[in-house]
Amino acid sequence: MGWFLLLVIMVTIVIAEHHRKERYVFITAAGLLAMMVIISTFVFLIAVAISYFFTNLITELKIGSLFILFGAILILCGFILYGFLKLLHRRWSFSITSLTLIEYYIQWTLIYVTIYQIVFDNLLKNLQSILKINWVMNLSSNVILVAILASLISSWIAVVLYKFSNREI
Repeated sequence: MGWFLLLVIMVTIVIAEHHRKERYVFITAAGLLAMMVIISTFVFLIAVAISYFFTNLITELKIGSLFILFGAILILCGFILYGFLKLLHRRWSFSITSLTLIEYYIQWTLIYVTIYQIVFDNLLKNLQSILKINWVMNLSSNVILVAILASLISSWIAVVLYKFSNREI
């Protein structure tokens, strides 16, 4: 079913691209967002590993709230991605349309992921009650979605910073 949905999206994009003045803007935006998500995921994992290393190395160092640490790492990733966009802009120019499409892709993905999480969690609860199996609850969608959501939010921060620095907001 997922492949069919992806095929429908790609056909829709190709049809929409055919009628636009800016050709391949949907595909360019999707490719740029994919690169940003990959880079953000690596930076996020490295930042978490470094913070874990320092808290274990220096016993007096306390992380405090994981929520604040997570937020700080997201903002750090956003600034690093912003720098990446500035470097990439020296070689290629981004249109305001492609940056706006990236924002839309992020919004749509966040909405889809929220719906997916609700459906997935309800499905697991129903399976546990029907099958009387306890291990089913160990399959949490929360674990899977943390990296995706963090990467999308930091990508969004980078796009907003980039648009703001170029006076496009």
